Amino acid sequence: MNIRLICLTLVAALVAGAGAAAQEGGVDLIAQKPLAPNLAAFPRLAAADGPWQRINQSLAKADARVRDAGEGCHADAVAANIPDGGWQRSVAVVMRGPGYLSLVATDSWYCGGAYPDTNRFALNYDLKTGSPLNWARLLPKALVQTASLDAAGDGTQLGLVASPALTALYLELAKPDSDCTELLQQQELHFMLWPDAAADGVGMEPSGLAHAIEACGPEVTIPEARLRILKADPALVDAIAAGHKAGWFDRAR
Repeated sequence: MNIRLICLTLVAALVAGAGAAAQEGGVDLIAQKPLAPNLAAFPRLAAADGPWQRINQSLAKADARVRDAGEGCHADAVAANIPDGGWQRSVAVVMRGPGYLSLVATDSWYCGGAYPDTNRFALNYDLKTGSPLNWARLLPKALVQTASLDAAGDGTQLGLVASPALTALYLELAKPDSDCTELLQQQELHFMLWPDAAADGVGMEPSGLAHAIEACGPEVTIPEARLRILKADPALVDAIAAGHKAGWFDRAR
């Protein structure tokens, strides 16, 4: 084997080893410039080969969607003579390893109409494959009986899950007052979920609630210990616990 081929083989092995090590620990993210004033961009993975390149491409598309939505909203607000109108977004990195990346976007916008709108959604990825998480493979069947899609304010497609057991768990954790409990029990609730190393559990929040009852559906966390009792995927729960202990998140929750 010639010297050049030996060197190339060693480099490839080092790169592969670095990728494997990063998946076992926290991954490095590169912050991006805001897309517009008060409109945060999603960060990018510092290493962007293979599966991670697919994640970065997905995040770039997400930025493009909200940039377009923000420009349209600004134009509508100007036309409606709303000086404080427009679109705002903040992004929280709630898990950046091991094994999973989870980013939570919080949007608020006022483009005209009776009142401003708000929205929160999570983008969750498996760092080994670059694919969005499939909760049917990570949670017991009793909790994930149906899956559906909904759209965030900027058009981002959100994967939601539902079951009577998941609704009951949400009501137990959220502890809504009697009025909200009654209103929520009248809904067919669908939930977005995200691994949350910052909160040491899986975050959950009902999606698509009517504006009048949005306050009845706050974010809650299924704690690590409860996930183990529920027999969630052990690798997921172990990863969340490791990420929480190591501080592999970029904003306290």
